[in-house]
Amino acid sequence: MLHRNKDIRWESTTMFEQVSNQFLSFGKQAAETLLKANAIASEGVEKVLDVQLKTMEDRFSAASELFTMASEARDAEAFKTLLPKSVSMVKDSGEKLYSTSQEIFGIVVKTNEALGELAKVNFESANGAVKKAVKAAKAVKGTGPVEMIAFTRRHLSPVTCYLLPVTQQCSASA
Repeated sequence: MLHRNKDIRWESTTMFEQVSNQFLSFGKQAAETLLKANAIASEGVEKVLDVQLKTMEDRFSAASELFTMASEARDAEAFKTLLPKSVSMVKDSGEKLYSTSQEIFGIVVKTNEALGELAKVNFESANGAVKKAVKAAKAVKGTGPVEMIAFTRRHLSPVTCYLLPVTQQCSASA
């Protein structure tokens, strides 16, 4: 009787270790992916802020130049020459705003494409692991469904292992 309890404890420890290792591996993979996604998003935000700061500096220097000219104007003739320059500055500001928004939109699109590529790589790697395990499981002949599940569980990546039902029979044969 003691021997039997010892075996049950060993099987449950082994199953616990398998499940624990699968979750740890899945957590590690998820953390690595999230860190990569965070780095990509941070780079995108950094680029957008850089473009906005350059635009603001440019517009601030143009506005301060116009304000300096306006403060130096003393007569009506000086104010008449100031009017076309202020209209020109408003036009330039509108054009700069449009070009900046287009540039920012391009940066956002590139960042989203990079994030999409990261997700695509993760899905393809998980899909490849499943196909590999299914191919290996099909190569095994003469096994029952429980043994087939146990064999498949041993050859799947940790990402897909947790999706399979865990039964006492499967853990005993695994």
